[in-house]
Amino acid sequence: MALEPLYSFISRLARTVTFLLRHNIVVTGEENIPKKGGALMCINHTGYVDFYFSGIPLLRAKRNPRYMAKQEIFENPVAGPIMRALGHIPVDRIAGRESMDTAIDMLKKGEMVAIFPEGTMSNSYEIKDMKTGAVRMAQGAGVKIYPVIVWGSHRVYRRNIKPNLERGIPIMVHFCEPMDVSDGDPEELTQQLRATMQKTLEEVQQRYIEQFGPFEEGLPWMPARLGGSAPTLEEAQVADDKIDEDRERANAMMRHSYKAAKEVHTVILNTTDATADEAAPEAKLSRLTSMRAAAEKLNRAAEELAEAAKAPDGEVAKRKAGAGSLRNMTETVASAAVELERATVLSSRKASRRLGASSDSVTEFATGFRHRTAKSLHAGAEYLSQKAQSLLTYLSDAEEAARKAGEERQIRHAIAREARVEQAAADEVRKTTKKLEAARRQKEREATRALEDAARATEQAVHVLEETVALGDDADARKR
Repeated sequence: MALEPLYSFISRLARTVTFLLRHNIVVTGEENIPKKGGALMCINHTGYVDFYFSGIPLLRAKRNPRYMAKQEIFENPVAGPIMRALGHIPVDRIAGRESMDTAIDMLKKGEMVAIFPEGTMSNSYEIKDMKTGAVRMAQGAGVKIYPVIVWGSHRVYRRNIKPNLERGIPIMVHFCEPMDVSDGDPEELTQQLRATMQKTLEEVQQRYIEQFGPFEEGLPWMPARLGGSAPTLEEAQVADDKIDEDRERANAMMRHSYKAAKEVHTVILNTTDATADEAAPEAKLSRLTSMRAAAEKLNRAAEELAEAAKAPDGEVAKRKAGAGSLRNMTETVASAAVELERATVLSSRKASRRLGASSDSVTEFATGFRHRTAKSLHAGAEYLSQKAQSLLTYLSDAEEAARKAGEERQIRHAIAREARVEQAAADEVRKTTKKLEAARRQKEREATRALEDAARATEQAVHVLEETVALGDDADARKR
């Protein structure tokens, strides 16, 4: 066992509490606790402190069990940090696959993982129907299953009662021989595991009566099979089915909300690929319209959650689907709001300045929303609805800004086109004028040359005439 100071402290604290309350803990089958290597401990579940009494012998054997517990415990401001520091595994009722993968990785690394395969506490104090998750985890990690029976812990603290601090309450813990589940159908092996745990439970209960009884009839912590007033397995199953039905309905709403939040996130992430300088306002407007549709769907999902929490059985929605399941959705929407703000700033500085206040109102819930959801699904859903409404208002303003930007751009384009046409006409006039000027100059040059040629011809003709006249005068003179 690796040195873990916090686990060592918890072990000493457990021994101190046991000493002060004089709990009479009878442990059998300790030889079946594996000394090293990966092992999956499957514990029956009748009370809130089953983990405590099953863990004491494991700590004595120098094994640090990693319990799989519901996400809500990890959201508690006091218990959450301790659970994480001890390496326990949160189980999200929506994203359960992630917790299974984490457990399998731990088992492969040689850790001891403890699970309550019944899922919830048994009100009949018999072994309830089990899911196949435990067997599939053991098969995935290549480890054995070690069934564990705890009896008497429900007398200390169980559902709908206050903790019993009475001294000397007897507790029995029995570790069964390991089950090899490497080969076989998970359904059949799960039934075999349940049968083994039920048979062992009955044996432990009988030893408990023999050693610490007899007990009076009608005790609320005793199963009906042994004369207690607890409901039968069938009666308890009816109530459990109702809880499962309510939980599934709550989970369905949570999945719907989670999907809606993811859609918002996806649409907003797509806006980070372009800015207003690179993309036409029409493209931005199209993205904003898609974002608005996704935000409206998110708003409707939040309203459904709020209505579910107001219903008579809304406590189930709060407890079963509550803050733990909202966590991923909260982070997704918070991230989406940040991306929206970033995209807006990149897309239009003018729009960012104009809409800055509403942008802040959208992004601010990244810090406040989680604390509200930790208290109540109702409050969290209503808060989410308010922020979704803020997001819709923001998007409406952004859409209007995009439309105006589009209109302004169209006007600028029209002006630019007219300017280009005028420029082209002016260029054409200049070209024509230049050609005409060149032709005029050419004709002037040709006319000048023709006048010069005519002048020279005239001069030559005058010269010839003068010479002819002179010759005639000389001839006349000689005749005389």
